[in-house]
Amino acid sequence: RFSRMVNREKVILMTHMAQYAEREGTRDAEINQYFRSDYLSFQIVKSVICSTILYFLIIGFFVMVRFESFWQDLFGGGFGGGGILLLVGWLILTAIYSWAAYVVYSHKYKQMRRRIRAYCDSLEKLEELYERKL
Repeated sequence: RFSRMVNREKVILMTHMAQYAEREGTRDAEINQYFRSDYLSFQIVKSVICSTILYFLIIGFFVMVRFESFWQDLFGGGFGGGGILLLVGWLILTAIYSWAAYVVYSHKYKQMRRRIRAYCDSLEKLEELYERKL
């Protein structure tokens, strides 16, 4: 009876471990290669690049919508502080994107560490079950 209970527990444990390895395991292993600070820095740099591209797309769309008045302002000297305004807009957008990336990827890293810790605990428990039987 004890042997059946141990075997059942081993099967359940191994099933859960296999499901984890199949679903999140490979993704978690990729993230776990990095220290937390390196992972977050890399993700923030990617978000700065993406926010810059997005900002240029927004500005490009704005220029296309107001094409005629844009050229008149550009050559007529109507821009004045426009360059500073564009820079401030980019800084605000980049700061928001960077903060959001930090929050999201920090949570993602924390969840990954929790799942890997649970997986390692399951490995230890499985090892104990095998040792009990021997």
